[in-house]
Amino acid sequence: MVLTLSTEERQPLIEFAAQHPSGTLNAYSPRIAWLDVRGRPLTLVIDRRGIVRECFIGARDYPAFARAVGKCLDADT
Repeated sequence: MVLTLSTEERQPLIEFAAQHPSGTLNAYSPRIAWLDVRGRPLTLVIDRRGIVRECFIGARDYPAFARAVGKCLDADT
């Protein structure tokens, strides 16, 4: 499962999701000070057991995500 979390204005996010459907679970929070990170976007790769395996701060390309997720899939089989 992929979860997206945004602090951007909610309505534009809803409109974007309607125009660009994806298989992600989308969430909104007006503040994420509780998530103390030094940059965005933030991507966490979490394995099937709920363990954070990768943490990316900043933009990445598709191959970087594919490698990170692939490692989790290989390890969990």
